[in-house]
Order: sequence, then structure tokens, then C-alpha cells
Amino acid sequence: KEKINTIMLARQKSHGFANYRSGQNRSDGRKYGNTASIQNLKSELRAKIGEELTDLDLDCSHPSTIIDACRIKGIQVPPILRHIVLHRINFRRELSRYYTGEIAPKGTQFGKQLVNAFLYGQSLSSTTCFEEAHITVKTHHPKLQEFKRTMDTLVSALVTPADLQAARDRADAKKKKRSGLQLKYSALSDLTNRLEEQKVNCILARLSDHWGFEISSAIPMHDGFMCSTKHIHPDREAARKGKQDIDQEVLEDLTCHIRTTLNA
Repeated sequence: KEKINTIMLARQKSHGFANYRSGQNRSDGRKYGNTASIQNLKSELRAKIGEELTDLDLDCSHPSTIIDACRIKGIQVPPILRHIVLHRINFRRELSRYYTGEIAPKGTQFGKQLVNAFLYGQSLSSTTCFEEAHITVKTHHPKLQEFKRTMDTLVSALVTPADLQAARDRADAKKKKRSGLQLKYSALSDLTNRLEEQKVNCILARLSDHWGFEISSAIPMHDGFMCSTKHIHPDREAARKGKQDIDQEVLEDLTCHIRTTLNA
């Protein structure tokens, strides 16, 4: 309730609008909303506020986009990374059972958080995720240990000297001390954010140009967006097929379109 009130007050001051900007010293990549945006709310709250909106995001976004980066640069995708993306649901269940003793939402969410934390540079010795999730600290799952060691090597192959220098400049501007490896992960994050933006823009264009969904009022999320399906162009594919929402057929078409257009 407090977060919603903050959003409403901010919107009153901005005449009902939310503003979005790129990250510091960037003109591309993810768009970050101000306090008038619902972007940073949990999905459950967003669903209540935007009952008439469809929430679309890139599944397993960060790990899958790293696979895209490998393909772009001609680097063989490590088997453990491919496994984590292709078998993400079962892998999160495996992690849940390992860390909590059962398969439950808390444990599967914790598994997802660990994977993402390692992709943003967290070390195997860090206890931050355990403390935030109130889960007893223990030695990490063998597959996660393999994953982290693999990523520490892969990140050096994925980022360019220019990417690394940009990450160093941002850290200096924020007066934050970063190790060489942490800077590489920061640069990798920037790279995947740019690739995610290309995917999202590709999806939005396909929804509008081919299917006829209204995207002018789409709300940017970090790896997706929320949009209305109320106003459908009468001469586009959704109207021809009598669709009222973004169903499985549309999602499959979007996936194929991204792969064809971006060679992802």
C-alpha cells in the first residue's frame, strides 16, 4: 500500500505520467522508471493495478541472453549454461530440494536468485542471498559451483576492452571500488541489457505491425513490458483471427520472429 501511494503521489506531480531513462552514461539498454512508474513493483501488485494489461517478459532473460551473446561472438555455449536455460524449471526444483529440503516456491525462487546473483558477479563465498532469503548457509550445489567457475572464464571472452573501460568509468563516477572480475561482470550486464532491448523492441514491432496490438502505451519493464490488448487494428492478423488477447499462438510467433530477425 505504501508503494502504491508513493506512485500515486508522484503521478499527481507529473500530471499522470511516468518518466523513463537509460542507465547512467548510456543512451541504450534497459529503461528505468521514476517513482511514478509501476516498473519496480512485484508482479502480484502490478497485476492488480493493471488488470486490463498483459505482462510479457523474456523467460530466463539474463542467462538466455548470454547464450545469444555467445552465438553472436562465435563462442561455444558452455553445456552447464545451456542446461540451466533449457531445464530451468527442473533445475530450480533441484536447487530448492538441495537448499530447503523440499520443492516449494521459496526454494525455487531462491535457486533463480542464486543463478542471477552469480551472473552479476557474486562470489561463491558470499552469504548475501542466504541472508536475504532467510535460508541456512551451506556449500553451494555442485552444478552451481561448476556454473560459477564457467562464467568466471566465459565473461572474459564475452566483454571487449571498450566494454570493460565503460564499466570502469561508471564505477569511478559512482566512486565504487570494483575488482577486475566485478568490472567484467558489470560490462557483461551492460551487453545483455542492450541485447534484451533489441529483443523487446523486436517483439513490440511484431505485435503492432503484424498482429495489430496497440503498443503506444506499453509500460517498459526491465526485461519486458506491459501492454493493453483492448484496441486491436482491424486490418491486422489478430483481428482477422478473432483474437482478444496475446495467446500461445502469438507467443510462439514472437519467438520465431525474434530468432529469424535477430538470428538469436
